[in-house]
Amino acid sequence: MHISKFIGVGIVTSILSVILFLSQPCQAKAQRTMNGQSILTAEVTALAAMRPGDFGINIDYGQYLLSGYWYCSLAGEHNRIATTTSYSIRYMDACAGGGYLHRVLASRSRVFGLYAGGGAFIGYEFIDPMNERPSNISTSLPGGCFQYGIIPEVEIEIFILRKTALTIGADSPIYFTSPLRKIRPRLKAGIRVNI
Repeated sequence: MHISKFIGVGIVTSILSVILFLSQPCQAKAQRTMNGQSILTAEVTALAAMRPGDFGINIDYGQYLLSGYWYCSLAGEHNRIATTTSYSIRYMDACAGGGYLHRVLASRSRVFGLYAGGGAFIGYEFIDPMNERPSNISTSLPGGCFQYGIIPEVEIEIFILRKTALTIGADSPIYFTSPLRKIRPRLKAGIRVNI
């Protein structure tokens, strides 16, 4: 009886030791984001008003840190704005920027992450770039303007593969110099790859 208790305790101890030994490397290996790891993200954006034809594309490069990630981006947008008549004016933006998003919430393996933060941008806004405006509609708008501003944003990251995640989020760029719209709430969705 004494020997069977000793063997039982030994087996349980051995099993627990193996589980503890194996669980540490598996958790580290399964973790999706690591400090210093580079990321590449491609996103499609749309104004929250969801007008057909309003869309944009962002390409971001960044790097994970211990509690979030930084990024630099190139972005282009195609939008329309209504005039006092039934006609709408096309405008396009080309911008470069960067920022930081802090990890607010994440699963232990970081398959899921919620980020919040923001950044800044500079660029140029092309107003009626194809000269489509009829001659009978006059505006005091320039052909384009230099622009800059800030972007508060939130984002959800969900890994569908070990190094590939889907991103969904919302941001609201604030354009300090645009003669058209100063605040443009947007929805975005994309794919992120850890490289």
